[in-house]
Amino acid sequence: MTDNTENDEVITLIETDKPKKVKKKRTYEEQKERIKAYIKNRWANDEEFRKNQSAKKIERQKIRYNTDEEYRQRILEKGKQKRLENKNLKTDEMILNLESLLTGDIENDDIEMIRKLYNKIISVRPDYKLKKTN
Repeated sequence: MTDNTENDEVITLIETDKPKKVKKKRTYEEQKERIKAYIKNRWANDEEFRKNQSAKKIERQKIRYNTDEEYRQRILEKGKQKRLENKNLKTDEMILNLESLLTGDIENDDIEMIRKLYNKIISVRPDYKLKKTN
């Protein structure tokens, strides 16, 4: 044996392992306000994120439209309602236009336009009656 007094020191290991802190896992209910605020902020400031999320949403809606018959019928019904509302708004505008034409001086050129306008209104609203003017 060699005489190594320098290397003969005894090393004692002291266990200082403290139990690690276990992070408490938060549930979605506890974090939902933070998550909503994060997504809202990201949506407002990140254009690429908006494009990506919009594309995903469109794809999910397309798949659902083609696979879920009840969803498809709801979408079609909403479309019918919107078209009907737009048609009624246009008809209201046409009625106002017709009434304004009838209140002023009527020239020969206006008569044909009034007749066409009246026929369009009647095709949409058959119950419409012209108000009598003096």
